[in-house]
Amino acid sequence: MFGAACAKNENNKMGNVATVVLNMRNLSVRLLNLLNVYCRITQL
Repeated sequence: MFGAACAKNENNKMGNVATVVLNMRNLSVRLLNLLNVYCRITQL
């Protein structure tokens, strides 16, 4: 019973870490896109 609860909790932790990592990756991609747009605008 306790073992199953702990395992479930660990899975949730791993899932949270994965979502955080994915969110960070999406954020960095957006920032890079913004940077590219900014560079294009300044080059005009």
